[in-house]
Amino acid sequence: MKKKIKIIFSIMLTILVITNCSQNNKGNKIKIKVAYWGNIQERKIKQKLIRMFEKTHPNVKIIAEPTDWPYFQKILTIIAGNNAPDIFLVDDGFFREFASRNSLLSIDDYVKKDMDYYNKNMFSKVINTFKYNGKFYGLPNQFFTEVIYYNKEMFNNKGISYPEKNWKWNNAIKIAQKLTDIKQLNKVYGFASSGFNISTLNKNFEINFYKNGKCVLNTPSAINFAQFLIDVSDKYKIIPNFFNSQSDSPLQMFWSQRAAMIITGQYIAAEMISKNINWGVINLPIVNKLSKTRLTVHGFVISSKTKYPKISYEFLKFAAEYNSQKLFFNLGINVPVNKKIFNNLKTFKIRKDMFENFSVAFDSLVHSSLREVIQGITTSQVNKIISEEFEKSYKDTKNQPIAVTMKKITKRINKLISEK
Repeated sequence: MKKKIKIIFSIMLTILVITNCSQNNKGNKIKIKVAYWGNIQERKIKQKLIRMFEKTHPNVKIIAEPTDWPYFQKILTIIAGNNAPDIFLVDDGFFREFASRNSLLSIDDYVKKDMDYYNKNMFSKVINTFKYNGKFYGLPNQFFTEVIYYNKEMFNNKGISYPEKNWKWNNAIKIAQKLTDIKQLNKVYGFASSGFNISTLNKNFEINFYKNGKCVLNTPSAINFAQFLIDVSDKYKIIPNFFNSQSDSPLQMFWSQRAAMIITGQYIAAEMISKNINWGVINLPIVNKLSKTRLTVHGFVISSKTKYPKISYEFLKFAAEYNSQKLFFNLGINVPVNKKIFNNLKTFKIRKDMFENFSVAFDSLVHSSLREVIQGITTSQVNKIISEEFEKSYKDTKNQPIAVTMKKITKRINKLISEK
């Protein structure tokens, strides 16, 4: 009898311990901090993504840390203060900056185990974006390419046919000139000024920023390219002058029908719908068959300081899966990285213009190229130098040859490289 009582008591004690452990586990979930940027719509989608992940991982609690701009500078400051989020969103440019500082955890072993899945479900050009020194440090989430959006109503009013695929720059200039009217009080231009810069169009004109670790923007082809960027304003007059003060941004000019076309990424499509604009989208004009458009990729990376590498990687993979990617597709901001979205595009109930938008995005991905970067130098530093020298050239020395300006730009960027 005593023996039976001892056995029963032992069983009850075991049950009690298991119950307590279970309760404690419920109360002590793994907490993962995730930082990201985004407007109100994007933040809502990321919150929904987080809830979906928590539902499939009941032992995890995601602490969302939406962060305003200047986002990257804030993340760098947080990392320097040893308070980095476990996971944070980056773009392809700043990714290299974080990787070069040893701020990121290599996920190479995880990715290689799942490589068959990624090869089947993701675009190779996009999945390889977040490799550094041959190793994976992040997974893509969305991408966008630089394309041209145009206002169909403005084309219709002038009786001008819409642009066609594989159009060339000489055609684009002629069309833009027909759409330009700068004699009236509220001047109207063929193009808004955004996108007409070296860092956006260099690959479209086959111009390299760097060679063998040095800036090479003083080559004859680069100088001719820079002259084209000046001519669109000063000679052809199809965009507002870069350096004359304007009260309205390029996007505002496009919204208000004072610019018929604009070079930008897919992220503006949803806003055009909200503004009820009758719009179309087309690839960038080409110089020749080797012309490319700039590719920008967003993705999640993991802090090198995280205590939870495996579960953090699971979140990165989850965010790139089909059901998660549908969230971003339905939002209409940027382009999902999962191939299934593209393969099933016709099955989605979306507007005709949005179908066209995503079709052009996927098509231009084939002819796209990531921005060039040099380790230790940020894109914003390079763009600042270019902008300053172009403005000096235009305002202070109106007759200075563009070759001199490009030589100064090259010299300053190379000085920056030598000091890094």
